[in-house]
Amino acid sequence: MDFFDLHCDTVSRLTEGGGIADADAHINLEKARTLGRWAQVFAVFVQDNAPGANTAYASYRRQTACFRAQLAANRERIVQCRTAQETEDAFEEGRRAAILSVENGAALGGHLERLAEFQRDGVRFLTLTWMGENELGCGGEAGGPLTEFGRAVVRALPQYGIVPDVSHLSDEGVAEVFECYGGPVVATHSNVRRVTGHHRNLTESRSGRSYGAAG
Repeated sequence: MDFFDLHCDTVSRLTEGGGIADADAHINLEKARTLGRWAQVFAVFVQDNAPGANTAYASYRRQTACFRAQLAANRERIVQCRTAQETEDAFEEGRRAAILSVENGAALGGHLERLAEFQRDGVRFLTLTWMGENELGCGGEAGGPLTEFGRAVVRALPQYGIVPDVSHLSDEGVAEVFECYGGPVVATHSNVRRVTGHHRNLTESRSGRSYGAAG
């Protein structure tokens, strides 16, 4: 069976110890032996309660370093991919495809120019918020619109090849993303609110817009 998963929190766990090849990890290379082609989006997750912008950014740097180290230690089995072609090349080589994302725009530390660093690191998706508030806007638990900085980030994402992820974002924020961003939008770990009434899940009209924008 081929498998493409858009979200896991494995990297933040691995910063505490262990490795992606370890059989006791929830997602690992040993379990992947049962799969055909496997592409995995690995999220760099930053907590809402990281005390201050510099700490949130430091968490991002620590986790991306861990991500690179894990891939380097297992380079014959898994490789970071930034494009569809690189993903296909990995499969042709018999390797797994690792795609990097950021969960919580607090990792920017309020600095728009850090999107260039995200691009260099190979980040392809940016989950704008987590549950609460950050410099970009409000999560579903907090409720509220994007900030001016958040709208600036969304408008800037296309030039860096980064796709906005609206999972966790408030309803107001989701609506603004569709207004500000002209390209495809994803919700990497959300479902439809009509099925389950949770704030993380999208209203039916917005989930349809997400699918439509993605083509």
